Amino acid sequence: MTAFITVALNRSLPFLTDNKERSDTKAIISKATDYLLSRVEGLQRPYAVAITAYCLSVCLSDRTQAVPAWEKLKGLATEGKDHCHGWYANAGMVNEEKKRFVPTTEAITVETTAYALLTAVAHKDTEWADSAACWLTSQENYGGGFKSTQVRYTVLMEQSSSPHR
Repeated sequence: MTAFITVALNRSLPFLTDNKERSDTKAIISKATDYLLSRVEGLQRPYAVAITAYCLSVCLSDRTQAVPAWEKLKGLATEGKDHCHGWYANAGMVNEEKKRFVPTTEAITVETTAYALLTAVAHKDTEWADSAACWLTSQENYGGGFKSTQVRYTVLMEQSSSPHR
């Protein structure tokens, strides 16, 4: 949750006109990224690593600090057909007691791979970006959608705001 909120705060910066508000928000982002950096090594679930790696890659002014999270994320990839890479959801979530509150494993896998793609783009790693995009396009439904609204939102959000389009 910290990574998701930190990305949102970072995206809000261009719209903050009050200097104090902007300064306070930057301080919060800095504290959050410090926290996330201290937790990268202990992260185990691909989704947590993916959103953390993405957050660090877009929120840190020194992108080299985000490299260990990106390397960890790449290490969690699974190569599929045509040398495409996907990041599969933790199998432990399949038997979640409150299933109605947890997206399907397939939806989490698609969203995790979408965050991996965004991270690759932020690191200008075209080889991994192509590989993740290849895997994602193979997951589209007949009508062009994916497994969940959140996945569509994640992809569309980045497409609309990314200078890398």
